[in-house]
Amino acid sequence: MNIEYYKPKNKILQKYVDGYYFIKEDKNSGSVEYETFPNNNFFYTINKNTIVKEEKENIFLSSSNDNSIIGSLVLSYSKPMRIFYTHLFDEITICFKPLGIFHFDVTDFNSESKKTLIDYDLFEDITEFSAKLFDLTVNEKAIELEKYLISKLIEVDLSFMENIIRDVENEIKI
Repeated sequence: MNIEYYKPKNKILQKYVDGYYFIKEDKNSGSVEYETFPNNNFFYTINKNTIVKEEKENIFLSSSNDNSIIGSLVLSYSKPMRIFYTHLFDEITICFKPLGIFHFDVTDFNSESKKTLIDYDLFEDITEFSAKLFDLTVNEKAIELEKYLISKLIEVDLSFMENIIRDVENEIKI
């Protein structure tokens, strides 16, 4: 599986985003699957020409011919998740650090009780932006995605929650 992974170059963005990765469509790749394990990060994935379905701890991706862009947000999970592709699809994933997503002007997802939101627009204009992004080279995607994320930053004071997360990660008793 050919994955290009980038870390943000912008110092402010580095506080909130671990990185982003890009997968290029490959209809000859055959089926691909992998397992991901619980962690504290939030993952927002954008796929092109893909149908995304969730069943328990499994996410299935298959072909769509409708030239669509679909976003999925993984909020949290306590058991390993398996991801199944019928073949590799164009994909962009943003890996937000714990609480990092709350430093962006995102659409509301607090009322959702699901661990994964399928067909979810993280930002109001993400679909239009993503459609343009998929036509760029990998390096251009990384640059434009970073500019886009910087434009979505908002000022939020989460220092109390950040201290709690740091203590939990350092195994300090609360």
